[in-house]
Amino acid sequence: MVAKGNLPEWWIDNPPLVVFSGARWVATGGGQRPVQLARQWAEGGRQVLFISNRGQQFGIHEGVICGNFADHLPLWLPLLSRCQGGTMFCGMPAYHSHLGGRMNHWRMVLDICDDWEEFVRIRALERDNWEPEAVANAFAHADLVTHSASCLETFCKRYGARRTLLVPNGGPEAPVARQTLKDMALGNGLNVAFCGALWGRWVDWETLRQMARDLADADPEAVVHVIGGMDNAGNPPERPLEPNMRCYGERIWSVALQMMANCDVAVIPFRNRTLCKAVDPNKWYDYIAAGLPVVATDVMEELRGRPYTLVCKPEDMAQAVLLSAQQGRIPEAEIKRLAGETSWRVRADAIMRGLAAVPNTRLVRRAWRDVPREAAS
Repeated sequence: MVAKGNLPEWWIDNPPLVVFSGARWVATGGGQRPVQLARQWAEGGRQVLFISNRGQQFGIHEGVICGNFADHLPLWLPLLSRCQGGTMFCGMPAYHSHLGGRMNHWRMVLDICDDWEEFVRIRALERDNWEPEAVANAFAHADLVTHSASCLETFCKRYGARRTLLVPNGGPEAPVARQTLKDMALGNGLNVAFCGALWGRWVDWETLRQMARDLADADPEAVVHVIGGMDNAGNPPERPLEPNMRCYGERIWSVALQMMANCDVAVIPFRNRTLCKAVDPNKWYDYIAAGLPVVATDVMEELRGRPYTLVCKPEDMAQAVLLSAQQGRIPEAEIKRLAGETSWRVRADAIMRGLAAVPNTRLVRRAWRDVPREAAS
């Protein structure tokens, strides 16, 4: 029905929550933040539309209606503009500009999960995604601006955010069970996981390769498992990966989690201190839920002091991995405690509570039932 543009009857009494995202429904890196929040809101009983700027095909995934900006937003925007009482979650100011003011009566959460200025500066993000007028309009519309790292508070205020809320990233709400996967070739020694958006300029491939070489010297049976997509590659490995590195490509989140859970230690080999100081990596929460102690390079300021986490210089990564492996996997009771405190469900609920605390000053449009059916079809 929605794909054909017909009036969705259930929007009359239960307006949709629309999530505008820079990632497809399948995402294992930082792009999974809007995906995970959409999933949680749908599980909580909300009708959710997920609209991506990355060529998302139409479909219904886990109860969420998915589409893309080019093919589906023009079809759905007339319906959305007539709906009253809706809420949208916007993952980038540029997405707000696609609406042409037709959803200005909706409440909006603008989500800032990275230092986008720095992304533009290093050319990890196209400049038109952070165009000054679009940014100003989005911040002016936003009822609430959420951000994922404490240092982004000042960033948001500088752009005129009236109300802000720190909402870190999250992960599964329960431990991930280990199970055999046919296409995952585990080593007989130490198994190390690295999962994420491998195309990013923040991935330090040389450090990852050096760590793999050092681990091979210490444990000839060690294997480094690299999970994630490299489409839109802005930072491909300059040289072939090491013989003990195995790459699996992009996997759906549930499978990626199972692959992580089969390993012993996980790593976050990032670079660029200016960019990474504002990064709260999704993968940290996934690693913890999978029971893996985490080793990260020292640009990851947000990870300092976190449990079961070692932050080290790039050249010391292999040594830190071996030390973490000696300490063993995270006890299940600890995984349950940490997952319960930091799950995506907790984060999704926090955003809705934060929005509910903001007075609603939006103009009320006519209800769907007042719109002639022929005009809304």
